[in-house]
This record gives sequence, structure tokens and C-alpha cells, in this order.
Amino acid sequence: MENLLDDKKHLDKFLEILPENEVYNFLNEELWNAEYRDIYRKMLVEYKKYRNTILSNFQNRKIKKANEDFDIIFKKLFSFLKLNFFRVNPNSNIIALYPQHKYSTDNTKGNFWDKKLEELRFLCGNFEKKYKNFITTAHEELSQKQENNVFNTTKNITQKIKRKSSNLIEEIICVEPNNKNSNTFDLVINNKHIISVNSEKKCWSLLIRVAKEKFIDYEKHHKSDLDNLNTTKRNRIYTRTGCKLTKILKVEGGQIVSNIRLEPISRAKFKRRFKKFNLKRA
Repeated sequence: MENLLDDKKHLDKFLEILPENEVYNFLNEELWNAEYRDIYRKMLVEYKKYRNTILSNFQNRKIKKANEDFDIIFKKLFSFLKLNFFRVNPNSNIIALYPQHKYSTDNTKGNFWDKKLEELRFLCGNFEKKYKNFITTAHEELSQKQENNVFNTTKNITQKIKRKSSNLIEEIICVEPNNKNSNTFDLVINNKHIISVNSEKKCWSLLIRVAKEKFIDYEKHHKSDLDNLNTTKRNRIYTRTGCKLTKILKVEGGQIVSNIRLEPISRAKFKRRFKKFNLKRA
């Protein structure tokens, strides 16, 4: 009989090393621009260190297969970065794709750099696809086969299941306006609804700041904005989408952080990512 409790522990370790938000930022914010910081190099090295242990210990057949598929693309991307990326200078924490060729006027070097960037982006797309498939497969298998007492010890999984079943807000994507002088941001809710907000209004300003900066210091005047986002049914994020009250932002260690998946993206990236989605303008 498969020991799903052990599989849950290995999944937690996997997500501790490769958190969803960090993986997304690494692929779509850093590598998309042909560079990444040391913090992501350390993330990859740590996963490489635990990779064989994690792979060898998944007992559920479907989870193990999905992880093996992810591991194949991980090794390809890791090898590509090792062979084609170099530190910008000895004192920099930025590692870049052939930085000496990026702005070269030599057509040969320029074409070489463009081809390497194309290859990198192809690998990033496959990496994200296999990563998401592994996470989805693991959550589905664990949610189907674990008993209630196991669910109580699986915080991340139970939160996802609860949100899906109770129509809570799981994710908000803050889309920057086309015009830099505009204060109107679009918010994509749960990949289903889209609403427009004024970034100068207090609660929306706070939400967008946390999306961009990941955390900000809590001050007393923030309480009304937190209440507006988390506990006010009249807030358009609930009235326009039909979602139930959700703790979107929380105070942790004296700082305001997100309690859901929250990220900012440019208008161009929004169009690429959601071109096949049927979003409902609320």
C-alpha cells in the first residue's frame, strides 16, 4: 500500500526548495530577460542536491512519473545555464547569457546570442509545463487518496482544496497599464474574472505595492485597507466576481505579505499568457 503520508512530506520538501512563486519569477521575470540572480542559482543547486533523494522516495506511481518527467527538463535547463551563463563581473550577483555578446555589433555574435535566447526560452516553457504538471498531479493524487487526518497535516494542499470548494480567491494577477501615466490596473482573479481598479485608492495601492515588493512594513493606518480587502463584502473584488470573503493580505512578523498567490505582470506578458483564456470583464 502506497505510503501517501511520506509522499506528502517529500512534496513539501520539493515545494520548500522550489516554491511556486519563486519558480515563476525565475522563469518569467529573470530568465526571460536572459539573466538571473545568485538567489536562484542557490535554489537550483539545493534542488540538485536533494533531487535523487526526492525522486527515489515518491511511492505513488503517478507522482513519481510526473517528478521524473520534471527531473529530465530540470537537468537540461541546469546544464544549459552552466554552459551558457556567466557572471557579469566578479562583484556582481547577476549571472547572464553571454553578456559579452548581448550588445555586440558583430552580426555573428549577435545572431549567436539571439539563438541561445530562443533556446533558453524554449527550455523555460517546458520547465514550467513539467513543473506545473508535477504539482497538479501530486495534489490530485494526495487529495484523492489521503484520509481526513492526513489532510489536517497538509496545510498547503488543504488550503487549495478549501479555496476551490468554497469559491475563495486563490490568485490575483496585477496587470500594469499600457500608459505609464495611467493609474488604472487590471486585476485578474482566479484566472476567470478581470476588474479594473485605481492604483491611487488606498486598498488597491496597498495590494499592488505588496504584489510588486512582496512585503512592506505594517503601520496602523494600513488596518482599514486590510479590512477593506479581507472583510468588506461591498468591495468590488467580491461584488463583481461572486467570490467569498478571503484573507488576501496578512500581517506576519510586522510586515504585510500576501496570503494568496499575488504577482504583477506587464501588459505584454498579460496578453501572451491569457490570449487563450476566456476572461469575464466584471
